Amino acid sequence: MTTYSLQEIASRHGTDKAAAGHSYIDFYEELFAPLRDRPIRLLEIGVGGNEDPRQGGASLRAWKEYFPKAEIIGLDYFDKSRFAEERIHVERGDQADPVTLDRLIARYAPFDIVIDDGSHLSRDVIARDL
Repeated sequence: MTTYSLQEIASRHGTDKAAAGHSYIDFYEELFAPLRDRPIRLLEIGVGGNEDPRQGGASLRAWKEYFPKAEIIGLDYFDKSRFAEERIHVERGDQADPVTLDRLIARYAPFDIVIDDGSHLSRDVIARDL
């Protein structure tokens, strides 16, 4: 069985994390490689595609492939439920809302990895404390 790099997987799924100018994909692989074959829970804040319900989900599918034993949870302000599938759960909510975060924690915690790729507004980033 071929083991693909995170860069190869991310490129195949079309996530912007593999795009030129996003040099953190190699950093992610270095950090995440020891967890690759473990049964982890990964939360990604921000599913992508903004308000278009047909856009997004590429990173969720890439994480699912990279971590074959992981449970992947995506959180987005907009309805991205169409991207839910086996081992991928998609929740709708505001990342700065304590009620939303409490609901996520109650349902899925603990998280082994949290990737914040949601709102890049300072007020939203500061409000989160998972």
